[in-house]
Amino acid sequence: MQRLLTQARAQVTVGLLCAWCGAVMADTSLGPNPYQAGFGFDQPQEAEWGGWNREAAGALYAEWDVFKDSSHGGADDRTAAPDLGKAGVTSAWLGWNAGTFISSTMNLYSFSVPEIIRVNMAGPAAAGPIRVALQVESQGDGSLDAKYLRLNGLGPAVVSQTFKGAYPSSMGPAGLVHQLVLWDFAQAPESIEIDFTAPMHTTIRQVAVDIGPRQGAALLPPKPVALEKVKVFINLPAEELGAGLASSLFAQKRNYFPQVWPAKQLAFKQNVPKAGGVTRIKRRLSGSIKALYHDEAAGSASNRLLIDIYHRDEIGDSKIAECELKPTQLRRWAKVLVDGREQRLGVAVYKLDVQSVQVEGQEESKLTKRLGQCDIDLNTEGVQTGVPFVQEGDYTTLRRAGR
Repeated sequence: MQRLLTQARAQVTVGLLCAWCGAVMADTSLGPNPYQAGFGFDQPQEAEWGGWNREAAGALYAEWDVFKDSSHGGADDRTAAPDLGKAGVTSAWLGWNAGTFISSTMNLYSFSVPEIIRVNMAGPAAAGPIRVALQVESQGDGSLDAKYLRLNGLGPAVVSQTFKGAYPSSMGPAGLVHQLVLWDFAQAPESIEIDFTAPMHTTIRQVAVDIGPRQGAALLPPKPVALEKVKVFINLPAEELGAGLASSLFAQKRNYFPQVWPAKQLAFKQNVPKAGGVTRIKRRLSGSIKALYHDEAAGSASNRLLIDIYHRDEIGDSKIAECELKPTQLRRWAKVLVDGREQRLGVAVYKLDVQSVQVEGQEESKLTKRLGQCDIDLNTEGVQTGVPFVQEGDYTTLRRAGR
């Protein structure tokens, strides 16, 4: 393990890159072969961190080099089956977030969002103790961010850069990084879900995961989860009034009603500070939008404005929360004609601002501020208040109560 925790392997200069020829595990999307001498990938039977063969009973292995969206699930669900090899697995696929795409060289890349990669594997792994090894080849502006490396929600025991160097490309010498990440478990999990994140403008070129019986020394504990700050903005759409109604209201009372009702944004923030050995997860979801407010004579239900928050992943779109906004800052009434009938309408600022604190290891979170509310457990009757965890790519729809 000493090699893992000290300096990376010797860098390979451009003059030595002819050694890629004849590679057994060649990278088919522009080279090089990361398993060749001088580079950073290892097979477990030859690695200091390993000691098992990929084809042995109880070992699991999957590797991706060419990412093809049509190779797993649907043709455009952002998932790929392992193309370079697999062994022992009953299921294995790699997925990526919206905004990350397959480049012309069949690698993963993004110029607009951080790249969020998820590897899912299942199979009859050794009973334990076991070791999980993730190896990633990347190119570009940055390598993997250690604080966003997770396996079933747990941070790794080791994060090591095993190679950093240059190689020739069509646009001149390009930077290449190989990283190794290790987790140890006393018993094998039923399934493996690995999440890692790379900055935008990073090319994810090759990913290998090996799982096998841990050899030798004692279990390496996972690293403490570092201070984690998450900030995500998602769209809060304007209410669909229809072009005719919006124009009619504006024409009658332009000082009251806008001709175009703008969309806004919801902001989600999460902080995970550690204090005195206790981890407290702090979450906040907030935002506001202007919408019509009806005369109370029309019934209070007509003024209840709800948003549904959806998460989009490789399976499809799933609703993760229902939130009700609270009307504030009601403007004075205006009498207007709607469909030939006089009505009293106003404009209210609808706000949502919910905050919570959850102590790690406890199931329930405590709301510390509530302006509006969110139901975060849609499978349970009643409103299970809390703050939903919002991710990049999530979206909302807006509706009135009863619709």
